[in-house]
Amino acid sequence: SFDSLSDNEIDYKNEVKKEKAQDNEIREKLLTTLKAKLAKPGKSRYTDLFGAARMASQLFSADRRRPILVFLSDMQEDRGRFRYRDMKWNARDLTRVEKAYGFPDLKNVCVYVIGTRSPSIEKTRKMIEFWTEYFKKSGADITPSQVGSMIVNWPPSESCGKPRALPKKGESWLQKLRKQL
Repeated sequence: SFDSLSDNEIDYKNEVKKEKAQDNEIREKLLTTLKAKLAKPGKSRYTDLFGAARMASQLFSADRRRPILVFLSDMQEDRGRFRYRDMKWNARDLTRVEKAYGFPDLKNVCVYVIGTRSPSIEKTRKMIEFWTEYFKKSGADITPSQVGSMIVNWPPSESCGKPRALPKKGESWLQKLRKQL
């Protein structure tokens, strides 16, 4: 943040401009990569949901805003030690996951899971409870209404997820002066 007593305003503005240019470059690369990946037809043979959650944790670790993570998946983990058909979707499975992988740091990340399903209603209900608890243990902002076959409440409410770094309250004397001029 800019301190008018110790910072050079021109240097500060140049630094902000440089950071915005870097952000735009990264955003463009990400969009280009995403478009290329989505253009290729195909289906993944396996689903690594725990790995995806860890990757999201790494991506959001430096995000100071209110990040939103949306899983578009049937949420049927099918990779490594955990296979959909073998899981009971209970507290024991959650303990096994914790021992094998730990929980990612998704503190204050607003999580939505859309598409959860299985052949039986009872198993789907257990899966919803499992994933809700998994994300809660990861520190995510999630409620059962944010996990299911479809989501009714969209876009997310303002209360979903808190910013990782809160902005300073109040205006500086310089901001007040600029408004008056």
